[in-house]
Amino acid sequence: MTDSLADIIQVIYLGNRNGTLTVERGKGKALEEGSIVFFGGRAIEANAGRLRGAAAFNYLNTWHKCRFSFVDGVTTPSQLSQSPSDECLGMTSSAPITDSVEHIITAPLNQKSAMSNYAGSGIPSAFPVLSQLGEATLQHPESTQLSRVHRRLLLLINGQRSIRELARLNVLSYKEVRSLLNDLEQAGFIKQ
Repeated sequence: MTDSLADIIQVIYLGNRNGTLTVERGKGKALEEGSIVFFGGRAIEANAGRLRGAAAFNYLNTWHKCRFSFVDGVTTPSQLSQSPSDECLGMTSSAPITDSVEHIITAPLNQKSAMSNYAGSGIPSAFPVLSQLGEATLQHPESTQLSRVHRRLLLLINGQRSIRELARLNVLSYKEVRSLLNDLEQAGFIKQ
């Protein structure tokens, strides 16, 4: 079980894993199922009900409480009908998923609908995103002298999580996370 499928996708991406993530939520007639195939941490295929490709990936990325399993395995482009060098994930709605999850994970999937979830809560709905320096830092964390709490927060920033959600995931107050985000922004790791 997970409370955020986006967190599981992020872990697979950061771990450069190969395999198939299978997910489901609900029961009986309300049961929904989906899957995402990863190659080197990159989503190369996704299905959710009648949705395929980037549309399925985006939909699955919005799931919160669900059941999942990840079958680790070598998934090579030759096993698929498309090659990973074709079109990038999410470039067109009709395109198959053939390249990286990076473009989806580091940019808002559907910021408008995500912002509506927090409307009226009294908390601004900012969705911080990584800068190029932040991306590079995630690839080579030893190259910077970030504190542990700053590094953990940086790992969770994906353009989809509000400050409120980042606070919940880090078990910190909104004010503490806001301060940490300001530090990361001043250092050039993120954009708010």
